[in-house]
Amino acid sequence: AKITFLSYNIKDIKFDVIFCSPLRRTRETLAQIIPYHKETPVIYDDRIVEISFGSFENIKKSEIKPEDWEKYLADPNKYGGETYKQV
Repeated sequence: AKITFLSYNIKDIKFDVIFCSPLRRTRETLAQIIPYHKETPVIYDDRIVEISFGSFENIKKSEIKPEDWEKYLADPNKYGGETYKQV
């Protein structure tokens, strides 16, 4: 809902280029914005990557069982996530 509101409100702004992290969450956000900016080039840049939580991405921590969170913290790569050191 927030991104729909944002994308509509910036639809008439001219951008020279759009920079985007290659993470799924940011690509999903971009997918809501890009219909209004089809001619604007998009550059996916690894330098603006935030940490990926893999299969826990876009899930509230309160929705994750504590034992599953502990397993994730022990080995984020096992769940498609990253450690802080990897970022």
